[in-house]
Amino acid sequence: MSAASEVALFGRVRTPSFASLRDVLARLARAGFQPALGGSALLAHLSLLEGGAVHDWDLTVDAPAREVWGAVRELEPRYAGSGGRHADEKLMLPSHALEIICGFAFHTPAGIVRIPARIGAVAGDVPFASPEAWLVAYTLLERESQAAALRGWLERAGADPDAIARLCAQPLAPKLATELRALPLRGAR
Repeated sequence: MSAASEVALFGRVRTPSFASLRDVLARLARAGFQPALGGSALLAHLSLLEGGAVHDWDLTVDAPAREVWGAVRELEPRYAGSGGRHADEKLMLPSHALEIICGFAFHTPAGIVRIPARIGAVAGDVPFASPEAWLVAYTLLERESQAAALRGWLERAGADPDAIARLCAQPLAPKLATELRALPLRGAR
């Protein structure tokens, strides 16, 4: 992909190797997985990462790490199990500055909140994650600046009603569930 194409996807934000991202996306697709690119790359794609950089690629998949392992085995992944707030697993690919979050989920006082690897948009063959999903993730991680940026974007662009319904079916704190339900919905304006 040309530098101009990368700028179209991520603005002028510095990113790790785009070839590495495309390599892993292709491997996962060949193995039948539907990954979604989130984290700071999603923020950069939505022009919400001012003056920052994408330090690594964050892909989510709705499958356990043991199933995903075979698709990336040749890249020598490192396994990271759940811990702290995270109730998911990760396959870390240091050579690609990339992590695959398998079964994206968080421990909360009300139970485990599962964040689906839902694709919000595809641009340049890159499947970008749902902004609604990452709003919930950043809120649960207490990363307020990222959550606020996504909340503002969703207030302007409108939220996907199905994504909101799926997320609100999780054991979210009442305040977060109310905030999600209050977002304007796409097509409802």
